Amino acid sequence: MRELEPPRSVTCTLFLACALIHAGGAAAEDAAQDVPAITLAETLRRAQRDPPAVFVAHAALLRAQAEIGQAQAAWAPALTGSATGGYTYDHRALAPNTPPVDTETLEVRGALNLEWAALDVARGSRIDATEAAERASAFDLATARERAALLAAELYLRAGAASELVKDAELSLARRDQQYEAARQLVQGGSRSPLDAQRAQVEVLSARYALAVRHTEERASFAALAAALGEPADQPLRPATNTASFRAVAETPSRAKELARLNRPELRAAAANVSAQRHAYDAAVNERWPTLGAAVNATAGYVDLRSGFAIDGPQYGGTAAVYLRWQGLDPSVWSRASVANATANIAERERDAEQRERRREERPTEEEEDAAAVDRVACEPVGPAGDQLRAALRPREGRQRAPERPDREVDEVRAQDRGDGARPVERPVDALGPVRREEAQTDRGGHQRELPGDPGIAP
Repeated sequence: MRELEPPRSVTCTLFLACALIHAGGAAAEDAAQDVPAITLAETLRRAQRDPPAVFVAHAALLRAQAEIGQAQAAWAPALTGSATGGYTYDHRALAPNTPPVDTETLEVRGALNLEWAALDVARGSRIDATEAAERASAFDLATARERAALLAAELYLRAGAASELVKDAELSLARRDQQYEAARQLVQGGSRSPLDAQRAQVEVLSARYALAVRHTEERASFAALAAALGEPADQPLRPATNTASFRAVAETPSRAKELARLNRPELRAAAANVSAQRHAYDAAVNERWPTLGAAVNATAGYVDLRSGFAIDGPQYGGTAAVYLRWQGLDPSVWSRASVANATANIAERERDAEQRERRREERPTEEEEDAAAVDRVACEPVGPAGDQLRAALRPREGRQRAPERPDREVDEVRAQDRGDGARPVERPVDALGPVRREEAQTDRGGHQRELPGDPGIAP
């Protein structure tokens, strides 16, 4: 019986494709080796300093700090000065029934004004508003740095994982090459069909294509890591540490929630923003009150008489007064408080929305609660020993646990609470329950653990 042989055109096409993919993969591998490496510590340090979002947040903080100085400067008196000079021509009669006289003078004058608002009701609220805005900007900067560090760390690990996938694809290609070589030798010996060698060659081509894709993903992850650090995407960076060398840190859900509540600068920024807007509203309301202050004015000048009749020579003068300024009849002053109140309400809504979003992230879903209940039931011992262990754990929990019901009953209760009348979901039987119980009742060395209160009962 004559064996089937693949068409020659198909074989040539496969060889050409293998050559092209091999050339592209080799170029990508060489390019990946030329990418500079960066450690995780350096990545986190640069992520908190170099990204554009961090620069913007830092500039906003500097502006808020400058606004504090501007608001506090209202306590100091304001000194202003002016100077004038020029030529004056005057054509007038010096007395009734007399001909007019032309008077020409060269005049130079200077004036200094010193004004101090001794009693300004809105000044304190303005300062408080700027200080609260400065705190909000500081928390915004911390938020930007934490988000940039989180993004950089995630992209760092993704880039390391991409490198690991490249190594896995290289190993797969090497195995496919060995399989193809073995199939080719068997075909030459006559013990295998040429179609087997052709099939092995197709698998080699697929492995080469997968390797090229992995190299592309690796380069993309390197570029994304560089962009996260504020560098151009055409100057990629690669991780210097293998992802397998990172130490895993396990935290309990309650501990994670506690850390999330304590280390959330965005919540503090929202609260500080509300405080700033409320102080701004108080300042707008207090602007309706009059302002009491003192003002001093001093003038000096010199007049050079060219022709006519006028006072010639130096001239001096000054005034001092106490003033009471009130803008109660200005409609813009009265409407300014309404705008500030609306802005404060918007800030409060944004704060509440931020808090609800964070509580939603911390609250587990029904699927997570069901999974935790299944794991808890599977890992706890059964029988009298389990009852004694649960009784010993209740004081530490601070509350008594509700009696556990089967999953079907739990689903029925939830369906009744929702009022939809939906049928409970049939859950599969946990076949690994006994195995989990056995693992839970043994220590790391594989020895049986003695349960508290009943050491004689075997698990």
